[in-house]
Amino acid sequence: MPKPLNNIHDKFVKEFLSDKEMATSFLEAVLPPALANELVLETLTHVNTQYIRPDLEEFMSDVVVDIQLKNQQECQVCFLLEHKSYLDKNVPFQVLSYMAEAYLKQIKNKEKLKPIIPLVYYHGSKKWQFKQIDSFFEDFPIAIKNHLPIYESIFISLKEMDESRIQSLQNAMLRSALMLQYDANEPEKILKNINRILETLDPYLDTNFLITIFVYTLQTTKVKEQQLKIILKELPNKLNDKVMSTYDMILDRGRKEGIEKGKLEGKLEGKLEGKLEGKLEGKVETVLKAFDNGFKIDDILLFTDFPKTHIVEILKANNRI
Repeated sequence: MPKPLNNIHDKFVKEFLSDKEMATSFLEAVLPPALANELVLETLTHVNTQYIRPDLEEFMSDVVVDIQLKNQQECQVCFLLEHKSYLDKNVPFQVLSYMAEAYLKQIKNKEKLKPIIPLVYYHGSKKWQFKQIDSFFEDFPIAIKNHLPIYESIFISLKEMDESRIQSLQNAMLRSALMLQYDANEPEKILKNINRILETLDPYLDTNFLITIFVYTLQTTKVKEQQLKIILKELPNKLNDKVMSTYDMILDRGRKEGIEKGKLEGKLEGKLEGKLEGKLEGKVETVLKAFDNGFKIDDILLFTDFPKTHIVEILKANNRI
């Protein structure tokens, strides 16, 4: 089975949509008014499940939330993150398959059936004219079309959103996250705006979201440590202290994952045939997970203190390269 094409962008989106406050603010910004008017968005709760079948993992990932309706019933909104490297006109049929799987799981679990609202989020730079299923059958007579599984996905293309609309969002964390992703293909623009973004996050400096922002910035801009430190020195002292300590923690994170005193003990033996002992094991798992989630070898160096040659050996020994 092909490996999922997850990358740093998809991981970043799942991170902020997994936060209740940001997910709620996102829905407030993108839902059609008629639909939003039926929902009590403040009741949003994340569901610890996913409906993605293994054969769909190549195409999408999901974040699922329950939301109460004004009439006290409940529905589910499924954020579907399209993560292929090319535009695929068949996504509406993949979403249909996803929805069928979701309803069948509700039935299997003997749950009260909840309507499922699919929201497809696309952050690619290419313009995508998303088509609903009925548009594939426009030339057929109505007697035939009456038997089609017609539904409507909510399609959100980030790059086609007006930048001023994103800037006007009240939630500072969501606004920062979307602007970073909006500018993902323009690293110089991200570097130019990073201080302004961090200043708006002042109330959230003690949250893990700051780490998420940093990791994403490092991955999308490929900025060097010294270059970023020079930029961050322009921050006010209070912000600078917190931001720099967070940044240093990120660079040191590999040393804190299963390795005492930040030192790598021993050396990899043989060809790393999958049998790694003790304190090396956690670090090897970190390397593999990072690579599987789209990190390049040079990027992985940010999170581990393995020499580059050892990272290559690990990836080769585990059939990643």
